[in-house]
Amino acid sequence: MGKRWLYFLSALLWSFASYKILGKGLPALMSCHSWWVIILCVLICAGFGRMFRIVSTKYIKRIMDLPGEKFAPWQFMSLKGYLVIGFMMTLGIVCGHIPGMPSEFFASLYPGLGTGLLYGALRFFGAMIKTL
Repeated sequence: MGKRWLYFLSALLWSFASYKILGKGLPALMSCHSWWVIILCVLICAGFGRMFRIVSTKYIKRIMDLPGEKFAPWQFMSLKGYLVIGFMMTLGIVCGHIPGMPSEFFASLYPGLGTGLLYGALRFFGAMIKTL
């Protein structure tokens, strides 16, 4: 598998995570009518956007710098990256099952996180297109 496919797999992973998180966050945001939740959501979106720009740039460079022409599908990310994903998924599942977790939590955090992930996915798609 070539580098173009590694970019594509990265974009798919980030897109899928964005889809799942936005699927939970946007309905919560739409049902929440507090102005402070919307402001907090925008701030969280900006923070995650900046963070995922840095992370996606790091992984785009990682793929670009891989020596050779053929790669295993899991090489688009480091072991540390996979561990972070596992931790974040576990944290999200646990938070989703805590009784009494306020909907404002999901309304403010999840749309910002999902938007940041989507931004990262688009950066991977852009890197893939540049290889054409």
